Amino acid sequence: MMAFDRKTILNWINRQGDNQQQNVWIFTCGAVVFFIGMGLILFADNSLSPSLAQELIALLGLLLSIVGGCTAAFGYISLSVLRFFRLATNEQPKQAKSPQSNSASEQEANPTDPS
Repeated sequence: MMAFDRKTILNWINRQGDNQQQNVWIFTCGAVVFFIGMGLILFADNSLSPSLAQELIALLGLLLSIVGGCTAAFGYISLSVLRFFRLATNEQPKQAKSPQSNSASEQEANPTDPS
């Protein structure tokens, strides 16, 4: 069993909070799976006659709804709460440097260089 220290957990929270595109994808996939599960439950309830097959399809729908709901909740929490947590800990997101910012900082460092 792995032991997690506070720094490891905070680093993971900061990385997860900054990765909005992945968090939206997690939320969307979870919502789709949830609604597929709910659709299976409604299909079994309204279209099938009472039988073992109806119950098994409804059970599958319930399991899909639970997994999808938990996944969507995790994605939503990552989009909102983890982002607020990162802002509250005053951690700045890592931004890629653009070529223009590098040349501007080089010119400031070497003001006598004409290039």
